[in-house]
Amino acid sequence: MIPLAPHLSLDRAIVLSKGVTVCVQISTDHTAALTVDGQFEIELTDGDEVVMSAGPSVGRFVRLQARNYFYRTLMGRLGWQSGPK
Repeated sequence: MIPLAPHLSLDRAIVLSKGVTVCVQISTDHTAALTVDGQFEIELTDGDEVVMSAGPSVGRFVRLQARNYFYRTLMGRLGWQSGPK
């Protein structure tokens, strides 16, 4: 779970155990919006609850470069070490 625009100290991804359900209760004087995968927007009001859990699908990824490829390239582009430009 990755918080977007956090207002507290939750600035890193949170890894949850298998089968965990997360429930968030909305507390606001204004209208809030829930956006799902950047596609669906649902209007929320004070007292509404959003319950999240993992879906049944499993993602599988293929690595085509070395494990450190992204960071090596990033560091090289920032000029912090030699690498591809």
